[in-house]
Amino acid sequence: MSGMIGRRQRRSAQGDVIKEPALTPRQWGYEFQDLWPSRDSELHFRACVRIEWEVLGEFAGTDSRVAVSMWVQLIAEKMAGEATVLRREATENAINHELAIRLPHEDGSVRVLRASVTLDVEEGVLEQAERRLAMRRQLELDNLTRQQSSAQVAFMREEILRDPVNARLHWLLRNPTSEIADEGTWLELVGQASMWSNDSRWVHVAHLVEKFLSGLSVENRRDLLGVLKKVFAGYGGEDLAAEIPDEWGRDDE
Repeated sequence: MSGMIGRRQRRSAQGDVIKEPALTPRQWGYEFQDLWPSRDSELHFRACVRIEWEVLGEFAGTDSRVAVSMWVQLIAEKMAGEATVLRREATENAINHELAIRLPHEDGSVRVLRASVTLDVEEGVLEQAERRLAMRRQLELDNLTRQQSSAQVAFMREEILRDPVNARLHWLLRNPTSEIADEGTWLELVGQASMWSNDSRWVHVAHLVEKFLSGLSVENRRDLLGVLKKVFAGYGGEDLAAEIPDEWGRDDE
């Protein structure tokens, strides 16, 4: 009897020391497909996502699947939304690189071990994106052409056609081998340039007269021009008086 009691006591003592071995982490895998919007309006990537993770505690496997899927999507879908479908391969590489540098990712009872994304673009979606790109490029080219034309017109009006000297100089610069581009022509242009300079007194007076007339009403301009004709004629300038117009301003005034 005493031997039996001793054996029972030894087994009881051993039970207090020996414990259940720790549970090994449970590994899970999941793969799903989704449509992710790109930066191209209404054009999407087709995404295939593969994830492997460990459940570290009592977290249910199905619950952990939702957690790890959301973690990957928050990263990858945002990056896809900032890219064009025309750069599918580059976008895929960027997403997988970003996921790789974040792994392993542990959040509570879940540790993500591996995560990767494969992107695909349907042929029709790709063709539509290429057409949009071609249209944008053509629009940019048209805008550039209009800006260049406007700049050329402004330059012609403000510089080349500002006075006869600028116009002639421009023509001679474009035609340097012309027979009229001789020494006499250049000397004449030098004299005309001095005459048409903004520092010339007659140009200054002409600007003042033009500014004064532009500020008058149509009737007052007509009256003043009539007075000038009489003044010119009174001082012996009948020919000059005949050249003074009857109206001053735009034809629609």
